[in-house]
Amino acid sequence: QQASDDGVAGYHHLKASVYDACRDRGKRGHLKSDIVDQMVEGYDAEEREARAFGEFAYFSGRIYDELDRNIHFVNPEDYPIQSGSRIFQVVDPHDSRFSAVIWASISPKGRVTIFDEYPNDTSRPYWEFSKGKTIEEEVEGWINVEKKYPHKEYTRIMDRIFGWQTRGQRFLFELYMNESGKQGKRMAFTKSYQSSAKEGEVQFGHKSVRQLIKPMDDGKPGLVIHNNCYHTWNGLIHYIRKHETTKASTDRGAGMGKIVEKYKDFPDVVRFLACSGLRPIEKKNIYSKKIADFKKFKKRDPDTEQSNRNSRSWLQS
Repeated sequence: QQASDDGVAGYHHLKASVYDACRDRGKRGHLKSDIVDQMVEGYDAEEREARAFGEFAYFSGRIYDELDRNIHFVNPEDYPIQSGSRIFQVVDPHDSRFSAVIWASISPKGRVTIFDEYPNDTSRPYWEFSKGKTIEEEVEGWINVEKKYPHKEYTRIMDRIFGWQTRGQRFLFELYMNESGKQGKRMAFTKSYQSSAKEGEVQFGHKSVRQLIKPMDDGKPGLVIHNNCYHTWNGLIHYIRKHETTKASTDRGAGMGKIVEKYKDFPDVVRFLACSGLRPIEKKNIYSKKIADFKKFKKRDPDTEQSNRNSRSWLQS
């Protein structure tokens, strides 16, 4: 699966439709059309795409099915970080393996671009890492990432649950903040979002990400991911719900199963980003301020103006 997605030579996805076996609608088919139609009608709705058209059943429960590699996974040259963008670092910390970290920008027009990530080891999928690094080592790695983007100010977000757990006498976010200060770059984090009681936090996050994925007024997507962000993209396309297999689940679609925990770390940080109240940096119009100051200067008090007229009348008499 991964080798094919990455375009490795010799690896391909092969799909076949049952309609190819039809005498009338297929190529060199051997089945009558009414037999094929009866077969397709007999498939469960959840199986039909896989069994009739050869679509991959494993990914039929993808949470962000709208993501398209040809549209959303982009060359950095095509979507550079624009001048005046607001820059974010979003962190989902872990004890047992690397923290999942992304860096993203929101342009003055509101397009969100995920442009870098941590870890930068792409030798294996993120969920196959079994060991992490120390806080000192992780902070050093983050600083090295940010060295590639000088003179940037960052809005930093950390998972509000794990980041605010205690380690000794300190919250985890404090340990990262203090260590970054020792290394010359103090990183202060705010908590990730918390949804209202009316809607579940994860459901609200999914809806917010889907809203970002949609095209903007220029026809291009509102969320793009630079193609150097291997773990981010890999996490998002593997982010699925389990197919229920118990008798009680026969009337449940793939979109109603539980989220597969194995793949959720990078999708979580994208969700934190989407729900962070994304706003472009407001440009300060210095010319408007000058005009306002000028008008304020020219505005005269009525009593003063009347006094000036009386003075002129007295001088002329």
